[in-house]
Amino acid sequence: MIFLYLESVEASITAKEYGGLLPYDTIPELRKIAEENLSFSHGEKLGGATQVLGTSHSLASLVNTSLGVPEMLLRFFFGKPKISFFYGRVWTWRYLI
Repeated sequence: MIFLYLESVEASITAKEYGGLLPYDTIPELRKIAEENLSFSHGEKLGGATQVLGTSHSLASLVNTSLGVPEMLLRFFFGKPKISFFYGRVWTWRYLI
């Protein structure tokens, strides 16, 4: 299993005609890749800018993908001073070994 993360890019930075927020397309190559492959969206155009609480920054996104639980929720429910909220959790990669 390989995860590729593209930092600080989302569908909203493309042209309105493709589902973005801008008057022009700033990511034509990436948009074309998304259109020719699987791209999760709420409609026919490119989607984006909808985030689940606790998944909006890089570390939280990695935790969410690997653990299946938003990082913010782990910290809220399980985080205690000097105790890691990652301790004892079952990560996706554990099943691949």
